[in-house]
Amino acid sequence: MASDLSSRGDTQSLSYSFKVPSRHTATVQVTAQPNKHPTNVGSNLILPEQPLEAFVDFPVCRAKVRAPEESGYAAMYGWIQMVREAPLDSTSPTKRSDLWELDTIPILSDADNPFVWFGPEPQLFDGPYRANRTDIDWTAWSFLTYIDDCVMTKCVCPILVFEWGFQIEDGNVTIKALRRVDVHEAWEQQREMLEQKFGSWSFKPADEDLEVNEMRGQAA
Repeated sequence: MASDLSSRGDTQSLSYSFKVPSRHTATVQVTAQPNKHPTNVGSNLILPEQPLEAFVDFPVCRAKVRAPEESGYAAMYGWIQMVREAPLDSTSPTKRSDLWELDTIPILSDADNPFVWFGPEPQLFDGPYRANRTDIDWTAWSFLTYIDDCVMTKCVCPILVFEWGFQIEDGNVTIKALRRVDVHEAWEQQREMLEQKFGSWSFKPADEDLEVNEMRGQAA
């Protein structure tokens, strides 16, 4: 689905409208760009011991949900993010498919909660980095999801997923192409792990009839 990608300078962007049952149409706008100003995104606040140049050139990803006709509970959505870190060397015995892990923020790492961000019109934000800049391939799948009754039951439904990430080779960081991924295939790859990790939650298969449409010419 490479055709749904637009760029402005160093910024890559994707924009979609979507409609889940019993709600009005909402939108999500995604950007991925190099971290050129670490203090602007708080890199120095979460890791004050690191020099600012350690964060430079790594990707900063944002995904903003907008529900213009709804608010409060009706605008509740959640982001679930899976990450995979693999060696660049294709001859490595490490299998890439075995490396997916749930990504969350540190204060929620021990919580019975699959979301990295959740709430009314939630914004996903992530700014990964690696201080040692060892050769790696780092990929994230960011799933936008919803709960049918908003906050009442622990039953998650996927809407869409996009892929982003970076590679490090010989100390140089390259940001990977931002792209939408087939949500049915990607969700099925992750559902068993999510169900095992969060036994009190359920994770529905992707809905074949869910409306998701590309929005061309939209600035995120």
